[in-house]
Amino acid sequence: MKQITMLLAAAFFCMLGSCDNPQYSLVGDWEIAPDSELAQEDITLFFRKENDTYYPTTLSYSLSASGLLSIEKGRDRAVCCFGGIDKHFVDLRQQTQLSKEKQFIIRRMLARLRPRTLSSDFPFALSQGCGFIDDSRPWNVVSFSQGKVGGLFIFQPQCEGVSAGKTKHLLRSVVAEFPPVEGSMSFLERH
Repeated sequence: MKQITMLLAAAFFCMLGSCDNPQYSLVGDWEIAPDSELAQEDITLFFRKENDTYYPTTLSYSLSASGLLSIEKGRDRAVCCFGGIDKHFVDLRQQTQLSKEKQFIIRRMLARLRPRTLSSDFPFALSQGCGFIDDSRPWNVVSFSQGKVGGLFIFQPQCEGVSAGKTKHLLRSVVAEFPPVEGSMSFLERH
């Protein structure tokens, strides 16, 4: 009887969203792509953080299919009143080769944000329950590419959809897996 009660309690918590299967997408109702497919993709995680200047800060992590991780931290010079970028300044650029184990940990985590299929149209995905919000606020973007096909995940800080909290937690976990960069976690503040 005690076991049945525990199973019912576990099922109840899963229904409330406390249960999470890392083999399933956070952007749709499907299993993540297999490791053999993920290993062939280049993945870039890009953050942009607005501040009170015309120089929003940027941080990107690019993981190539070979396992080379490129990190770049910089600033964009925003064009007054139009929201465009006129120039990009690089403050930090470094590269490191990740172990196969570390690559697959990161690839599997980010695969949960990947569109179901990659194509030449570069489809984009959003957290479940979120619609596209076009208000020029900073977004976090994960791009997946393999040759001439690709796809994007766009995380909008103001989104409060069903999987937004899990997505935010996942992004923080991925950044924690990367080599430390001063101020990297600040890009996820207010998210």
